[in-house]
Amino acid sequence: MTANVAIDWRFRAGVSLADRSDGTLTLTVDDGQPLVLRSPSSELTQALLRLRDGADKEALLGGLGDIDYADALLHYYLSRMRRHGLLFADIRCDDEVLATLVPRIEDFNIPVPAVGGRWQLSRFAYLRRRDEDLVLECPDAPCVVYLHSPDLVGWLNDARRPVAPETGTPAAAVLGLLTQFKFLENAEVEETEARQSWEFHDRLFHDRARRNDDLGQHGGTYRFQDRFPSPPAIRPPHPGEAIPLGAPPPAASRPLLDIMEERRSRREMGDPPVTRDQVAELLYRVARIRETIPAPAQEMLRRPYPSGGALHELEFYVAVGACDGLADGFYHYRGDEHALVRLATGDAAAQQMLAGAATAWCQQDLPPQCLVVLSSRLPRLAWKYEGIAYKISLMNAGVVLQCLYLVCTDMGLNGAAVGSGDPRLFTAATNASSWEETSIAEFGFGSRPA
Repeated sequence: MTANVAIDWRFRAGVSLADRSDGTLTLTVDDGQPLVLRSPSSELTQALLRLRDGADKEALLGGLGDIDYADALLHYYLSRMRRHGLLFADIRCDDEVLATLVPRIEDFNIPVPAVGGRWQLSRFAYLRRRDEDLVLECPDAPCVVYLHSPDLVGWLNDARRPVAPETGTPAAAVLGLLTQFKFLENAEVEETEARQSWEFHDRLFHDRARRNDDLGQHGGTYRFQDRFPSPPAIRPPHPGEAIPLGAPPPAASRPLLDIMEERRSRREMGDPPVTRDQVAELLYRVARIRETIPAPAQEMLRRPYPSGGALHELEFYVAVGACDGLADGFYHYRGDEHALVRLATGDAAAQQMLAGAATAWCQQDLPPQCLVVLSSRLPRLAWKYEGIAYKISLMNAGVVLQCLYLVCTDMGLNGAAVGSGDPRLFTAATNASSWEETSIAEFGFGSRPA
């Protein structure tokens, strides 16, 4: 770095190291089982103990003398501790800690800061609050930066435009380091065409949903199991009288290969419109609840399509604009009863949803006769799955869309997915909090023209 800017490695909160009388050390992580570390010398022991308060590389190595084995063992211990996310790195200027680097990858190392040139904050970098800290993050960065100094915040603010800090200054050292971590980029290098095609939110979602080599928690951690109960498997009913649909009569289906070959996005609607019995058959074949499965941690369901963890967080709604046997309006499908409940507050929103589908289909004023609206009760997934809940819900919705395509094709109906929708209309129709339930996909369908 520079003469007055240094990097101090230290243990993260929850990690402790203690010296024992037999010359060994005990490493304890989050009150777990202590791990014994064997040290060949008192110098190495003291070097490791300095991590409790923070020490730069020179301070850690300075007391080892010429003992090559101790030096190699220290590097081994540091590497293993970094790999398991036990160490943070403080960027220090004199006696002030400017920022803390929290590794996101196992092989995290401190590079030599970039020198010279003009740098600019990456368009993928962002600041946000985490608890009471201000955090700088970027999808492709190997670490997260906790900001502690107003000076650093000011330097980043200046870097919204190309900057060239004076060589040898703290600003140049810190921004040069952040450039190596991809928070900033060379302002004089033109962005590639491929990189230009990525939008901020797409890159962030891709990084958070796909990376499993980082040090964060992913998957079925059941992180809320001891904090609050899981949302129920079957959604509490909307107010209103249930309209029973009745199971469709047994019917022979064509070979799957034939249906898949015939499947197309068909947006033309026929006359007369789709019937209530056809709506009932479509929902029965795709969305009905076959079985409720009790489980110690979280109740599960069986439906005709697969779902992550058998949790089935998706709910099915139907906006009706033209259907023989169903009044226009917005309906919730009760998969456990195979019935529809018309929402008293949903009529206006349903018409706007249908009009929006027509616009998304590039055929203004020619909406689908009915629109299946898939909503996600995301807390039900997030109660179990950490870091990937929304990704799983989108994957589940994609499976449902294909099921709707195939069943519509088999039934001789026209249908197509809708590329965009408005969750605010769903909120207006259901009065549900978007934190508890929100729409994530739509599929329009109707009768096929002769």
